[in-house]
Amino acid sequence: NLWLSIVLALPALTIIYVFTNISYFTVLSKHELLVSDAVALSWGDVVLKGGVSVLVILISISALGSANGTLFAASRNCMVGAQYGYLPEGFIAIIFSFVNDIEWLIDLFSFAAWIFYGLTFFATLCCKSTKKDVERVLSVPVPLIVFMIIVSTYLVIAPVIKEPQYSYLLVAAVILFGLVFYYPFVYLKKELKITTSNGSVHRHGQSVAIENRCTSTKFNSQLALLTAESPKDEVVLKRRLGLFSGVCIVIGTIIGSGIFISPKSILEETKSVGLCLIIWTICGLISILGALCYAEIGAVIPRNGAEVAYLKEGIGSVHGRTGDILAYLFIWTSTLITTPSTIAVISLTFSRYFLSGVMGDCGPSKELVTIFAIFTIRILLFFLSRSVYYLYLCRPFKVMLINVNAISVSAANRLNIIFVICKVLTIMTVIIVGLVRIGQGHTLNLKHSFHGTTTKPFGVALAFYKGLFAYGGWNNLNSVTEELKNPKRNLWLSVVLGLPSVIVLYVLTNISYFTVMNKVELLSSDAVAVTWAQVALGPAVRALPILISISALGSASAILFGGARCCMVGAQYGYLPELFACIQSQRLTPLPGVVLLVVLSI
Repeated sequence: NLWLSIVLALPALTIIYVFTNISYFTVLSKHELLVSDAVALSWGDVVLKGGVSVLVILISISALGSANGTLFAASRNCMVGAQYGYLPEGFIAIIFSFVNDIEWLIDLFSFAAWIFYGLTFFATLCCKSTKKDVERVLSVPVPLIVFMIIVSTYLVIAPVIKEPQYSYLLVAAVILFGLVFYYPFVYLKKELKITTSNGSVHRHGQSVAIENRCTSTKFNSQLALLTAESPKDEVVLKRRLGLFSGVCIVIGTIIGSGIFISPKSILEETKSVGLCLIIWTICGLISILGALCYAEIGAVIPRNGAEVAYLKEGIGSVHGRTGDILAYLFIWTSTLITTPSTIAVISLTFSRYFLSGVMGDCGPSKELVTIFAIFTIRILLFFLSRSVYYLYLCRPFKVMLINVNAISVSAANRLNIIFVICKVLTIMTVIIVGLVRIGQGHTLNLKHSFHGTTTKPFGVALAFYKGLFAYGGWNNLNSVTEELKNPKRNLWLSVVLGLPSVIVLYVLTNISYFTVMNKVELLSSDAVAVTWAQVALGPAVRALPILISISALGSASAILFGGARCCMVGAQYGYLPELFACIQSQRLTPLPGVVLLVVLSI
């Protein structure tokens, strides 16, 4: 199910994205798209006119669903990182302070993420020679894996050459700073002998959590009483996610805020509608290839936590210490940079579109968007803190993303499916309106679509950053491998079903934007979808920003779902404190990982 989910989802998403962009360009010119702050709303203003408010609501639901899927996978990532035990015992938290600059945050995330994506592709290559005997339902040809390594290298180096900025230096410094903690607390960790209740001895240098996963109830009174033997009643995550759930996780995590904020940035870098649509398609194809590489190594190393386990056991199969260091640096970077920056982007997108829908023509100020984004996360944390201490008293608030992810895997999965349905309906609204406008002859912005195309090859890398961010989450399903039924089949199949669908939706959405806005209008918009909706939906414009904001929250939920699992696995390997290897005994969720990610996101 692992590879099958990928094969089904990613091509579908690529097709969706390409057709969505085509829809944008049938309505919006290059200028209109570049000046728009909400491309979908700009498109909706032209196409839907009075019905634009419905589009706003649908896009908000789409964003909320993407947030749900992202949180779903991100919680698994935190769990995996904690299971490896790389960070020192008692390490509290580092506050990730974000600014109201979505493009800067995307660059920050992309630069850090593609460093480790490339290393994971290299780990896949290592497993080709070191794990030949492991059964593979899917085997990606070596040339394609090498191609993805080259692509990753280009995406890391090209932006630095084209537009050097301090954010890249900041990312490199944070990653290297992790070695300060690795050396004394992992490499030179003292082998303290801990006598357990049954008289066995455990060496502190190897996390006992990898052998005995503690639970919330055990942690309260018996954390020191560790045993090297797994008890018969050991609490582990259950395989509850089937193929349909896998496809929904792929689609739900990907479709969030990116399709509503990236069109403007991509057009700024490409300078033409034609190349913009090509970038959207290529980004989808790159995501499919990357996801298939992940599906192969995910079948070889069927563990939650994705990159944590793959770097540790993949590259570690060639050189143990190198794999250990890279896995540790990934969980360090994921905890401090990639996950918080992603949630920051989603929160800012949610705030911008939600406030645009509520405030109407006056529009929110930059300061108000920032304050509302922080307030939104704090509200989520408020309910989360209650769920930690009063788990059963907070059942009325299960609708909140954090509570859903902390209380029930099934509830989080069902919520993600609901979000996916809302997201697809939102995108389809934009696409259908765009196709209708094409039939009406609104194709002026699509003519001479390659006029003004940039000739700078390194500059295109920044366009890829924005496009690939919109496809972000193609690897999220690997974070929940241990909870996926028949992962060797459903993992790749979810990708194959999900990603092509997203590509189609995205390209058609962008085409729809350009049926409403020209290049100048799109580039001048602060919310492209809002600008689109003002023209396409008319009086109904307020509904679209609300739908977009809900879509963003859905994506954040999906990130949290996988990230908490990553923390759990990291703790099992000894990279994070053993607390994060704990699983809530009754609900079978990695509760500590959920808490950690939300605190750091603020």
